[in-house]
Amino acid sequence: MADTASECSWAFEVKQHFASSKIRQDTFDKLLRHAYDDAKSVDRGEADDRVGCLIMVPGETALEDPQHTHHFDTLCSSSADFAFRVGGGISGVWLAFKVVD
Repeated sequence: MADTASECSWAFEVKQHFASSKIRQDTFDKLLRHAYDDAKSVDRGEADDRVGCLIMVPGETALEDPQHTHHFDTLCSSSADFAFRVGGGISGVWLAFKVVD
């Protein structure tokens, strides 16, 4: 992805996970780390910044439950450099990003 006006570019490595309502922090961290490691493998000359991204989709048991929403928010805020909860459809999804140093 590139912004021609600022001449900045980003390379994203994206992984998707259909998460149970009881996903543990270490499982989340491992999944995000996998995306990060793949982003780290992208040649530095291909983009100004390399970013690992985990798209976390709640399983049916976690749909629209405020307790599960809080749990997923906490997972993201504990490990990601930045994260977003995107609403819409049957439930929201979470996008967690880890920028390669």
